[in-house]
Amino acid sequence: MTNRIRPLGRRDSARALLARRARRALGLPGTLDIHPEHGETPLRISLWSVRELQDAYTHVGGGAVTAQQVERAVDNISYTAIEITLTTRIPGLGTVQAFTEWTPASEAYALTLPVIQALGAPAGLR
Repeated sequence: MTNRIRPLGRRDSARALLARRARRALGLPGTLDIHPEHGETPLRISLWSVRELQDAYTHVGGGAVTAQQVERAVDNISYTAIEITLTTRIPGLGTVQAFTEWTPASEAYALTLPVIQALGAPAGLR
């Protein structure tokens, strides 16, 4: 079985189609899935890694990059991370956001990525 994007069908919802268009505009696979449990909406897309966020940042030619500290829990184990968000305007869609978690201690390589440098990271993190 191959991992292909299935053709659009009549039953696809407008929200799912909007999510597909937003993902494609960011250079991502155009899936129809929206994961609200991860904070996703059709125009706010969760990414797996800072590298994937970097790819989207490059694909759209930049955008506003912000960071906020977040508390998360996986299997009842809490941890603190930084949520990095790329916000960009896409013609025909409007404002689209892509976001991911970043833990500088375990992903120090990200400090060299333009998407992280766009934050103006504090000197203590560089």
